Amino acid sequence: MVENALRVGDRVRLIAETLAWRTEITLQCQIGEIIERREDGRITIRFDNGRLLMAREPESFEPPADDAQLLTSLDSKMDRALIAWNLKRTCLGDKQTKGHLE
Repeated sequence: MVENALRVGDRVRLIAETLAWRTEITLQCQIGEIIERREDGRITIRFDNGRLLMAREPESFEPPADDAQLLTSLDSKMDRALIAWNLKRTCLGDKQTKGHLE
């Protein structure tokens, strides 16, 4: 991301797989607002849950994606886990329903 593209007041989220993303587990899906931009280019972000990330490299952040982009950018492991969970839930639900109907 171009460093100058982020300004105070912009809404951002952590870019997946960056160091900041890995260390800030509770903020991985959160959207925050840039509240400060320092002379050295580092930024401070306040997240909707009240957390602050101070003096962070702007390269770790990007504008939030719309829902369609967010869904396509999910980590492949997470995709597989969600699909497996949904299949398991659906199969169990079908078995329970069939058992009640028979």
